[in-house]
Amino acid sequence: MMRSALKWLLRVAVAAVALVSVLLLALFFAGHREGAGHNQAAIEIARPPEQVFAHFNDLDKFKKWVTYVKEIRVDGGELHEGAKIHVVSDVTGGLTVMDEEVLAWEPARRVELRIQSPPDERDGFVEHTVYSLDDLGGGHTRVAAVIDSTYRGARSRLLEPYKTLSTQKAIEADLARLKANVEAEPLAAAPAGAPSVGEK
Repeated sequence: MMRSALKWLLRVAVAAVALVSVLLLALFFAGHREGAGHNQAAIEIARPPEQVFAHFNDLDKFKKWVTYVKEIRVDGGELHEGAKIHVVSDVTGGLTVMDEEVLAWEPARRVELRIQSPPDERDGFVEHTVYSLDDLGGGHTRVAAVIDSTYRGARSRLLEPYKTLSTQKAIEADLARLKANVEAEPLAAAPAGAPSVGEK
């Protein structure tokens, strides 16, 4: 009786170890697949690019649609190519300070950022993000986001599939908030000399 119970427990233990090993291998290979750490999303906003871009340039407006940002500070106070940004974020239920660098800053057209978790963080990441604003005419703008993340640390690399899925959900939700926030504003007047809405 005792011997059969021990054999049963041994079989359960071996099966559990095998299952965990298979799961770890699956996560390992998933983390090395083509497209690992890559996210992209886009949305159409019924406002012109200049009005949409104000929600990138105005830090108070920016914090209202990028939800992980709790505090943000720009060295020198002005956003431009080469600017250094310091962000207090909440992405895992705890506050983390991240450094960002503006790689490209083209008003009403394009923003490119390099985002890095603290260097001493064991399971950190480096993220390259590009936001593109395309004028669709008629006072409409297509905003596209492309994010490529590289993870360091064995645990982060193993959890890459989950992190990539979470990032995808987050960027889609952020863009939806951006659309809602911008479209809640009245249509801004076109600059002097610019074609009116509906004209090209």
